[in-house]
Amino acid sequence: MAKQIKFFYLLLFLLLLDFNFFDNLFFAFSIISTEAVFIFLFFFFFIFISLINVNYTN
Repeated sequence: MAKQIKFFYLLLFLLLLDFNFFDNLFFAFSIISTEAVFIFLFFFFFIFISLINVNYTN
């Protein structure tokens, strides 16, 4: 479970880098507050499916 959570935070960090997180902090957060909620829900669903697959294989 910890591996999936670390992978999720890595994807979220790359998402922030894609929005020039270090160059323009407030601009990145303004984009995230509007659009990345759906991306967050998609990643959360992906993590949930991967956890179910791990439980079934083990």
